[in-house]
Amino acid sequence: MNGPLLPDLSRPDEQRLIPGEEHFPDDLLSNLRMLARINGPLPERAPYTGPAALIDDSIFSDTGLSHLLFSEGRSLLRERFVIRDLPPRDGKGPRVLLDPEGELEVARQEFCRFDSYDHFGLAQDPRVKQVAAEALMQFGYQSGAGRFTGGSHVLHRETEHALASFLGKRDAFVATTGSVANMAVVCGLALADEQTFFLSEQANHESIKFGIDGSRLPRTNLGVYRHVDMADLREKIAAIPGGINQLVVISDGVFGGTGEVVPLNELVAVARAFESRFSRGVRIVIDDSQGIGILGASGRGTQEHWGQFDVDVITGSLNKITGLEGGVITGSKKLVDQIVRGSVPSVFTGALPFPACGGILASLHLMQSAEGGNWREKVHENTGYFRERLEANGFQTIIGPTGVVPLEGYSDLDLQFFAYHLLEKGILASTFRYPLMPENNGVIRFQIRRDHTRLDLEEAIEALKYGREQLERRGRIA
Repeated sequence: MNGPLLPDLSRPDEQRLIPGEEHFPDDLLSNLRMLARINGPLPERAPYTGPAALIDDSIFSDTGLSHLLFSEGRSLLRERFVIRDLPPRDGKGPRVLLDPEGELEVARQEFCRFDSYDHFGLAQDPRVKQVAAEALMQFGYQSGAGRFTGGSHVLHRETEHALASFLGKRDAFVATTGSVANMAVVCGLALADEQTFFLSEQANHESIKFGIDGSRLPRTNLGVYRHVDMADLREKIAAIPGGINQLVVISDGVFGGTGEVVPLNELVAVARAFESRFSRGVRIVIDDSQGIGILGASGRGTQEHWGQFDVDVITGSLNKITGLEGGVITGSKKLVDQIVRGSVPSVFTGALPFPACGGILASLHLMQSAEGGNWREKVHENTGYFRERLEANGFQTIIGPTGVVPLEGYSDLDLQFFAYHLLEKGILASTFRYPLMPENNGVIRFQIRRDHTRLDLEEAIEALKYGREQLERRGRIA
């Protein structure tokens, strides 16, 4: 955090007017400030028909639900809008107010979030907001171009140097999202040699699968190995036909749906045993979006967790790592350069906005401080307590060392009912069902934060018990 690019994080926050704000239309600034203060329904606007995030209550009848689930292509889900974040009070952690308009009517607006990637609460940290605002005022919003069409800026490089240093790599590239970073890696490695073979973990993030689908490699050069099954990985590598120059083994570090951690030492040992077979060698790629910040003594992720640093490329979603915007690719300077200069997703995407760069730099500074170490300990403490309470109340969880706590074993239909009943009790959690999970083996995922209080965790337990009781009343088993 040295140098003139960023302010001192200890500097008192300052109230600022927007320079030249008298030149803006009155309704633009007044509307922005109105939105920051609103406590009730949002103003009237055109109906939204896009993807859904919460459940549409109109389908909740035993006769209509299954019909709408599986016919006519209608979505059960409806996007809901956060009105504002509420600060901790009365022994409760942060809450959000949701816009109450729409077809889903529940007897509340205030919800406790267990669906947020922001384990450390950095997105609302005043120091992070201060540095993001400083970057905006000093450099503007964005460079107005892609990175390779004049859009690269010294602030991008400063951010990349900080991320590479933190993750123990020689170089880094910041993308607009983690998904863009994953797709760029796949496309860049594929274009480097048409005789590349990709072996992908069965449970990898969808952006990896999408990138592989779009890599233009023939289907004969693509393979999938079973979830955390290193024996199957070995068999799949051994069965690769001759004529392949480069093997890429790609896996999540922490699997987002289940919270499991890849057995990295075993994966590296299996992959490196075949190194001499391929003229361009073996590349190991890990998407560590859910591991960085949480795993390892200093938060450096899955590599530090296992003490295994023989990984060629680490990618990540900064939305998950820091609660902010952006994605990252790290590796050797030669490899990162090869990936990003030869990849459609990185070349034909706009540069990361400057406020995001400032926020990332501030977040990394805080994550590496003594305070950040305390945050990691608090996430693990809260997660341990929540798991104990779940087990004591008869809920089945998937074991893992991160703040991701999934409850498994729900049918696709039960999962929809359960999500609605959690909403009734003011709990926001994520649900995953087919095709993201095996059919009728859905997961309810809770993401534990350092600022969740015991009262928050107990409210979640009571909401789960309520949801189970409602399912039992319907004659269903949860």
